[in-house]
Amino acid sequence: MDYAGVFRKLQEALAIYGGASRVGESPAGYGDNPPLDGSRPIQHKTDLVEHLKHLLARGIAELSAQQIDPEAIKAAGCFDKVALLDDAVEKLLEREETRKSFMHLARTISRVYRAILPDPSANALAPDAVLISVLAQKIKALEPEVDISQVMRAVDDLLDQSVAPVPYVINDEDDKPLFDLSQLDFAKLQERFSSGKKRTESEKLRVLLNQKLESMVAKNPTRADFMEKLQALIEAYNAGSLNIEAFFKELMAFTQDLQKEDQRAIREGLTEEELALFDIITKPAPEMNDKELAQVKAMCRELMATLKREKLVLDWRKKAQAKGDVRRTVEIIFDQGLPSSFDEDIYAEKCDAAFHHLMTNYYGGGQSVYAGARI
Repeated sequence: MDYAGVFRKLQEALAIYGGASRVGESPAGYGDNPPLDGSRPIQHKTDLVEHLKHLLARGIAELSAQQIDPEAIKAAGCFDKVALLDDAVEKLLEREETRKSFMHLARTISRVYRAILPDPSANALAPDAVLISVLAQKIKALEPEVDISQVMRAVDDLLDQSVAPVPYVINDEDDKPLFDLSQLDFAKLQERFSSGKKRTESEKLRVLLNQKLESMVAKNPTRADFMEKLQALIEAYNAGSLNIEAFFKELMAFTQDLQKEDQRAIREGLTEEELALFDIITKPAPEMNDKELAQVKAMCRELMATLKREKLVLDWRKKAQAKGDVRRTVEIIFDQGLPSSFDEDIYAEKCDAAFHHLMTNYYGGGQSVYAGARI
């Protein structure tokens, strides 16, 4: 292996991509003050430190504008600190614009702060940087986790470990997120709302409902009207049409409606898969009596059993013959099982809708939105 000239080549690369005109010279056209707008991939630590100071000043100003006292939070003892942090989160959640602005600034501060580590100058800026980071983490904790949550958590841990210890977070068993609507205790929710942080409790419930709805709509597209109703409530609150008490009351009522919908498959005597197909056929549909509804349910059971047993093979969506076989199966069973009130146009419409549902949600080889992992 010949490593001769590697360092010289590295210098040349830095000169080109770092903005310097020649090896050993300052970045061309910038002197000692390069821009911080991302136009140069390499920036002096001193410039980043100054940029971070500016960002932190903006962050502290945003907190002060919301009647949050950063110095009081930093000076407080352990439990008092946690209480003040909770109060700060409550104020930052007052308006959606305030929350988004603060979270965007906090992410920028986190990136720039990590970029200057382990520079000694970071120590003096650590208290404000960690305060803003912890507030952002507490707000982020109210949101559904995404696929990169473990990576981001590791990054946040690294940030916290890079500064002097600050005992901001205390685990509270009562604050564990809920994901099963059937486990919700409405009396306890109301009690926590009335005696606690109203905006924080409302945000927790809104996030839970949104996360649950995304799963429910993925399994049954006819539930999209629930998502639209929730979005309308959120927009009304953000526009000021609902105060926080009215918003929470509406969310509680919406939760009860969603609980009923979540249990409807059991009441109908169907699986979630069969219910989705049943709803596609019956919403909308010609008026049917009890006997005809029972006929449609039996047809849905038969169709799903046949498809899963014989037709939804591995990678069926990628094979023209397999797709055609699934489509023909739908058409044959619908032709035999739909009530006579379904004319040719409605029949064709329901066949199209059912096939689209299968194409969207069934991946073959036993994999589907109902079975878990997507392939």
